[in-house]
Order: sequence, then C-alpha cells, then structure tokens
Amino acid sequence: MTTSQAVLEQLMVAPLSGQVLADQLNLSRNAVWKAVENLRKEGFVIESGKQGYQIQALPQRLNQSLLTYYLDQEEAKWKLILLDEVGSTNEYIKAYKSQHQDDLVICASQKQTAGKGRLGKSFYSSLEDGLYVSLALKPNCSNPAEVPLYTLLAASAVIETLGSYLAEPIQVKWVNDLFYQGHKAAGILCEMVSDLEIPSVSYIVVGLGLNLAGDLSKVADIREIAGTFFGKELPKDFNINQFLVDLIQCFMTYHHHFAQGEFLDTYKKHLLGLGKEVSYQENQVTKTGKIKGINEQGQLLVEDSAGDTHALVSPNIHFGSQQFVSD
Repeated sequence: MTTSQAVLEQLMVAPLSGQVLADQLNLSRNAVWKAVENLRKEGFVIESGKQGYQIQALPQRLNQSLLTYYLDQEEAKWKLILLDEVGSTNEYIKAYKSQHQDDLVICASQKQTAGKGRLGKSFYSSLEDGLYVSLALKPNCSNPAEVPLYTLLAASAVIETLGSYLAEPIQVKWVNDLFYQGHKAAGILCEMVSDLEIPSVSYIVVGLGLNLAGDLSKVADIREIAGTFFGKELPKDFNINQFLVDLIQCFMTYHHHFAQGEFLDTYKKHLLGLGKEVSYQENQVTKTGKIKGINEQGQLLVEDSAGDTHALVSPNIHFGSQQFVSD
C-alpha cells in the first residue's frame, strides 16, 4: 500500500488532522502533506479546516487509489489494472493472464482503440464518458456448455446496477446488447480460455463496453443505432468508480449463486422484442420468426410461421440491431 492509499483509507472514514494521520500511520507530517497533495492531483477535493483534512468530492475519472480502497473492502481479492488507453481490455487481460497466476483480474479503461464485439466486429470505444472493463475469473460451473450464460449474467448485473440511476428501464437484445431509450448503449463479449492439455476451462474473460455519456452525432457509421445511458453528460451524483465497484459486487453475487440462475429472471424481465417479428441469420441463412422468450439454457425461443418454436444457439446467430432501434 502506498502512502497516499494509506492516507486515503483514513480520510474515507472521517476527517483527520495532519498530526493524527502522522501518528496513526507512523509517518512524518511532511509525508502526510505530500500524500494529500498527490491525492488532490488525482482529482480528490480535500479541504483543510478545523477538523483537519476532509474529503469533499471524489475523482470523476477512473482512479487507482479510490478503486483500490473500495475493492479492499471486498472478500474477493482482485488484481486491478487501470489503463488510460488500451487496444482492447479483453486482449490485454488475456495477455496478462498468460504471464501471471492471479485468480481474479480487472482491467478497465475509459478509452479503447481496438474494441471488439461478437463475431469479430469492431466496437466503438472512444466516447467522452465510456467505461470499458474486462473481468477474468474461473466460471462457477463444471459444464463448459454453461459458460455462455455468463453473457446473460453480465447483462443482468449491468441492468441491476445502472438501472437505479435511470428514468426508464434498460432492455437487452439477445444475446449481448443493452438498449436504452431505443438505442444500443452497451455490449458484452464473453470469451472462454481452455487448457489444451486438460479438457477444462482455465478461465473466462467477460468484457463490457458501456456508453455512459457523450456525443455520438459525429460517428457516422453508428449514430443511427448507438446511444448512451445519460445523454451527453454524466449526472453530478454519478461516480464512475463507485459504479464500477457496485457492478462488480452485483456480478459476483450472481456468480456465487450461478447454479440458482437468479440472473435469468432479471434477463427475462428486460428482454427486448418479446412478441416482435424479427429477421436473423443462422449460419448465414436469413430466417424470420417471432421472439417468445428464452429458456433456462439462455437460448432465444423463436416461433416460425408454421407455429413451431426453435431454440437459437448464440454462436450461430446474428440479429441486426437496426430492427430494434426506436426513437
């Protein structure tokens, strides 16, 4: 733990004088002052008054010290990697895992230069207030066929965590796109890494790209489809660090209770297009049908023109987002 993190840990609990901080942490007054100045440079608003140093406001950008403080309160011990800019958080975390043995890893950034989605498609990741985060962990299931359910689990965690800030409900376009107010505002990419010597899943990477706020009007190829959760600016009561920790907490709750499938209830309630006639490609063949829901395996149920219901398996299916967009 750095000196700045040690000082932050104390000030997050209560205002303290420089002398009290020095005594409690066995530091010099000068070391405390330098730590406070470093925290101020990171974006913490810290005032000095009769009660001593007091935090008045938290950083509005992703912050290593603040996230470390929050994550240290959790039972699970995460390796946290914050990057000012990255090609892809999924790719970065897989490269990291190939060289390190950490069980739980978070890689987060507010800018990606090579974001990607399902089927190798690119994902725009340069929004003013975007959040791009990947989690690496061992799945809580013994059957590899159940791993794709983590896409639905992650979607449900975003819905649960972000929904309290929003005036309207988030909807999920099967299997991995989140829509808000008729436009796509988030995407999820779940990847499985296997051991070639032992037929088992080594770990999974769950990547989330969230368009929190910003201006998409000049991004020609996606502006008709894409949107944000908060318009052009984040609300003043929204802190991206607190939100990320809350999201991880919700994700891990669903993860620990994976066998109970609680996340499926949330996903079903927010499924986009229920009863809607849609077109889709299955193994590059265009088909149509009416969305009827999802089953316990997370497969989409679609009724064809003859009245027969088919369970669609996500790796073979592509739905165009345009047919789900609304004003």
